[in-house]
Amino acid sequence: MVENPPSAIPSKAKKAAMACLSAVAVLFCLTGVAFAQNMPVSKPTIVSLDEGADQYVLGLVPRAQILAVSDHARLPDSYFRDRAVGLRTIKPHLETLLALHPDMVVRTWGGDIKLLQKLEDNHIKIININDLNNLAQARHELL
Repeated sequence: MVENPPSAIPSKAKKAAMACLSAVAVLFCLTGVAFAQNMPVSKPTIVSLDEGADQYVLGLVPRAQILAVSDHARLPDSYFRDRAVGLRTIKPHLETLLALHPDMVVRTWGGDIKLLQKLEDNHIKIININDLNNLAQARHELL
């Protein structure tokens, strides 16, 4: 059995911690968590645009808030493909998205710049999930 050198372990732990912090931040954004007392908690409706975003949405968002996932959500390499069963699947087209009236669109790589601008013009919040490679990037994403 090959053991990891001691210097590799902290790097893996840091990546795992950053992924966890990122997931928690996305969960707070997607589920409308309110921190003030007596503040009503809104339940935003959400559409994911690509397979990477599908994994976050299907893994972290209550099903009732998911309007649609990408047409990649049920592919064999989609980790949460079983959770996508019964949900509407879409391609990232402006007309489709506007017809759904989502509060938020989640993406990792899906949707071109024109689509994203049109969504913003229609007051739809876009959540970009970026790859994190170090703690400085995680701090920038979370704060």
